[in-house]
This record gives sequence, C-alpha cells and structure tokens, in this order.
Amino acid sequence: MVLHKMKNTYFTIFALLFLFIYINNYSRDSSILNIESLVDISIQDKPSVIEANNLTSLGQLRLSLYESNALANNENAVDGVLIFFDTNGNNAVDANDAPDIPNLDENFSINNGGILLSIETRAEPEDQEEVLLEVNTYRDTNYTIVAEGVSIQTGIPFLYDNYTDVYTEIPQNGIINYTYSVNSGIPQSIAGDRFKIIFEVETLSTGNSDLDNILLYPNPTDLGKFYVNVPLGMNDLSVSIYNMLGSKLYSGKGYIGGSTITIESDKGLSIGTYFVELKSKGKTTVKKLIVI
Repeated sequence: MVLHKMKNTYFTIFALLFLFIYINNYSRDSSILNIESLVDISIQDKPSVIEANNLTSLGQLRLSLYESNALANNENAVDGVLIFFDTNGNNAVDANDAPDIPNLDENFSINNGGILLSIETRAEPEDQEEVLLEVNTYRDTNYTIVAEGVSIQTGIPFLYDNYTDVYTEIPQNGIINYTYSVNSGIPQSIAGDRFKIIFEVETLSTGNSDLDNILLYPNPTDLGKFYVNVPLGMNDLSVSIYNMLGSKLYSGKGYIGGSTITIESDKGLSIGTYFVELKSKGKTTVKKLIVI
C-alpha cells in the first residue's frame, strides 16, 4: 500500500505539471488561471477528481478501476487513467503524457506502443480508432471499471472486453460502470490486454447510399422484432443490436441491396431501449430502437 500511495503522489505531480503545461500553451490570458479552482488533489485521489474546466477542446475520458466491494462501500479506486482529446493533440508519446508508476497490486494503464501511461493527450478520435488498456496484478476476483466521458465532442467511445466480447458504450457526457470477474485459472480472463477503447464516429455518407436514411420500422415496436429496407447498391450491410449495458444481442451481415430484412434476436427483445449499429463500406451509424 505504501507504493500505491507513492504512485498516487506521482500521479498528482504529473497531473499538476500537465495542467500547468497545457494552460501555459493554450491560454494566453493569465487572468483565467486559478490553480485552486482547477484541482483539489490528495495522495488518495484518482484521475476522476480532476475537474473539467475546458482544459481541452474535445473532452476527456476518465477510467477508474475498483474492487467491486470497495466501490459498493464508497472506498477509493485502486488505479485509474485519464485521456484528454484536443485539436492540437497527437497520438504519439510526448511531453504532454504522464508515464505510469507501477503498484505492487492492481495496475491500470494506457498502453501506447508498449509504453504504459497514466495520462495521455490524444488527437480527435477517428472511426474505429483503438486505445489499448493494460490491467494486471489482480489480487481479487470481482472488479468494476467506472468510465466517465466529459464533454466528448467527437466520436462515441466503447469499452470493449475481449474476454466476454462485450461492448459498453461510454456516455459522451456521463458515467457508466462495467463489472467483471477474473479467474487465475483462465489466462484470457486475467490477460493484461483484455480491455480497450474503440471509437465510433458517425459518418452520414456511404458513397452510393446513406446509412443515416435507413429506417427501422416499426419503431417503437411491440413485435419483439423490426424490419429494415436495404437501399439499392448497398450489398454489404451489417446489423448489430446492443442493449443499454453494451451487450451484443444480435449480429448479421451481408444483407443485399433492395431487400427487406427481418431482425429478430434469438435472445428476444424485451421492453426497453436498444442501439442498432448499421455498417456499410467502412462507415457506421447507430440508431435507437424502442421496444414497448
């Protein structure tokens, strides 16, 4: 635990240094600088305590790792990472990024080309861009990742669990929890590269047709299914359905233009809200489906 506290102290130093460098580079009006209003960090604090005061133009992504029991008891996270997005940022490791200081117990880091980071400044996300995460040295079996988007203006981030094949949408301005378990007897469950962030950037045009104009009908639906008319010239449409927790309920591909397809999940669509992901020619759009 001493080393864990040391790591948090180092994180505090890097966070303060990062804020100073960022403000010095991007703010020309010294009157707006009020350090006390920007941060209130102790050695027990995690990245999530850094306030969003328009430090970056494209938002922030905060990820904190908790032992699930600790989260339920309002105790501290074991580790965390912070990602800034900015029009002036880049995805290479540079002086605007803070290296990760390892713990004796759980470690949660951003993996950029084999370099582990606690803080990273990145450029505007592109469609299907991935941010690799590293989690290791588990000492418990049940964990929760608390993911918070802060004013993310471009792209929808998803937390992807490679072991369970579950995508969890992270709100562009909000918080969601993802709870998972590990088993030391199953290497895939404790793999350091089990998690990553994948971005989806909506694009209106697919060349010959427009994904955004595809209708799901009826919507709302009380049939437990819905229909899609595939536009002429679109011969590679794929359809996936996710629930509000990010679990994939349906996946189909290769639908032919000019056809009408019936989408009905084997798991059933109970009353609620779902996200329908449509892909064609490398472009993606996501539509909301209401089941009543």
